[in-house]
Amino acid sequence: MNTYCDIPPSPVLDFFAPHTRGLVWSLAPRGLSGAEVWCGRDDDTPRIAVKAWPAPVTHERLQEIHTQMQRATALPFVPQVFAGAHGTTFSWADRVWDCCAWQPGRPHFAPTLAQVEAAGAALAQLHQMWRTEPRWGLCPAVANRLRLLAECKPLWSTPPSRWPPFPHPLDSLLPEVFTICRSLTPHVIATLRSLEATPVPLQLCLRDVRADHVLFEGEDVRGIIDFGAVAVDHPAVDLARLLSDYESWDDQRVSVVMAGYQRVAGMAAFSAEDVRRLAGTGVVCSMVRWLVRLLVTQEFCADNELLVQRLSQLFRRAEAVARWL
Repeated sequence: MNTYCDIPPSPVLDFFAPHTRGLVWSLAPRGLSGAEVWCGRDDDTPRIAVKAWPAPVTHERLQEIHTQMQRATALPFVPQVFAGAHGTTFSWADRVWDCCAWQPGRPHFAPTLAQVEAAGAALAQLHQMWRTEPRWGLCPAVANRLRLLAECKPLWSTPPSRWPPFPHPLDSLLPEVFTICRSLTPHVIATLRSLEATPVPLQLCLRDVRADHVLFEGEDVRGIIDFGAVAVDHPAVDLARLLSDYESWDDQRVSVVMAGYQRVAGMAAFSAEDVRRLAGTGVVCSMVRWLVRLLVTQEFCADNELLVQRLSQLFRRAEAVARWL
C-alpha cells in the first residue's frame, strides 16, 4: 500500500520549486526498499523525479550520496541533483526527500550482448569519475558476506515447523529458499575464503547496481539511477551485481561486460572469474539476508506479492549458481 497519493506532498513540491512547478505527477512502481518515487511530466515528457527515501536514510547520508552524484554529473547518464529552497535535501514526515532529473530510457532484464558491453563501459566511466589516489585493501563485500554467514548460523537449526506463519505463496516458497541456502552456504563460504586475503583496488562503487537501475535507449546507456548504496568497495562488485541481475554468468557475457569495462578503464585489476565468484556468492547472500529478516528479526514486508517475485528470482538464480559455484 502506498503511503502517499499520486502527487507528492505540497510541502515537498514547495521546497523544490521552481523545478516542480507546472508538472503532471504520477507515482512510479514501488520496490522493496521502502522508497517512493514520483515522476513529474511536462507535455508527456518525464522531467523530474521526486523521491521519499526509506526511513533509515538520514539527512547526512543523503547529502553524502548527492556529493558523489555531483562528482559524476559530467556523465550524461547520471541524474542531475536539483537544489530546493535550502539545499538538496528536505526532511518531512520522518523521511528525507530529494529532487533529480528524470533519466530517459528503460531497463532491460534480458539485454543483448551489445547492451551488456555498454553497461560495462558506463560503469567504467562512473568508476573513473570517482577514482582518486590508488588504494588497495581487502574487499569489503567479501568481509560483509562472511560476517553475515557467520552470524546467521543459528538460522539453520530452526526447522520450518517453528517458523511464524506466512501468507501463501510465501509459505511454500520459503522452505525451498531455506533448503537451497543451507545447501550452498558451505560452498559460498569456501569461495569467499579464497577471495578474503587478496588485496584488491578500492574506490567508490554503486554496490547495488541492478538491472532496473540501468536505463537504455537502443544499445546506449541513458541512465544509471539509485545511488543509495554508494560506498567504498572493489569495482568488480558492481559488475558482478549487475550480471547476477541479468542472470548472465556464461563465459561470453562475462567476457563482454569485461571488454566494455576495459575499453574505457584499461586492463582491470581483477579477472572475469573474480566477477563470476562475486556474482554467485552475492545471489546466495541476498537470499540469506531475506531469510534473516523474515525468520529471525521478523521484519514486516508491506508487499507480499513483490517479495515473492523477488525471492523467486533469487531462487532461480541460486539454482543456476549451484551448477558451477
